[in-house]
Amino acid sequence: MWGEINRCIELPGFKGFVTHFKSEIHNYKLLYDNIEPQEFKFSKDAEKYTKGLKRLIIIRMIRPDKLVPAISKFVIQNLGSYFTEPPLFDLKIVFNDSNCATPLIFVLSPGADPMKTLTQFA
Repeated sequence: MWGEINRCIELPGFKGFVTHFKSEIHNYKLLYDNIEPQEFKFSKDAEKYTKGLKRLIIIRMIRPDKLVPAISKFVIQNLGSYFTEPPLFDLKIVFNDSNCATPLIFVLSPGADPMKTLTQFA
């Protein structure tokens, strides 16, 4: 983590970040310990480094395990929730796009079972 903090000063807008980080170490410790760091409220002194994509970079350095929820929040705030919600699955529409040369392929997540939907459609 410390190596990434030291390397970030090469990024535009992060000049002086290491000095700032050292002076605000108690706030960054709170960020590290926070259950939902993507919701963390930074101090006024940190505003220079915690707006927009810079916030994602900081979360990536300090709490990489929470980067995906932070990116989702960023996308919702800047583009809208449309880009984070999966589209509804309509088997009829998908089936009409398929043929003997273009089969349907289901990529399933753990616990997903399309069998009931396929049986009803058949």
